[in-house]
Amino acid sequence: MLSVAGRVFTTLCLRGPERGRLSFAVEPEHFVGLTAQAGVVPAHYPARPFWITLTEPERFARAAIETFVRRSYTLVRTGLSKRQQAALVTLESTAPKRRVKRKRNI
Repeated sequence: MLSVAGRVFTTLCLRGPERGRLSFAVEPEHFVGLTAQAGVVPAHYPARPFWITLTEPERFARAAIETFVRRSYTLVRTGLSKRQQAALVTLESTAPKRRVKRKRNI
């Protein structure tokens, strides 16, 4: 589970029959189109409208999944109060930058 200011924006099931499934928020206007695709279903969280679950994440390129997760973060962050958003900006500006290691193709 990944969250921002205590609000979840992505979940990954690690156990049981739903292992490997990834759920996240999407824009309402993209919800129907995404859930019409194979390997995508509406998430079963009744308190979270416009969430989808990738039942077959292997159908999607890694870059597409990263884009989904980043957009979910943005959607959830936008729903925070102005005070919470301001605190995040302050926190992000003082946090040390993390380098992302990428695999090199040789």
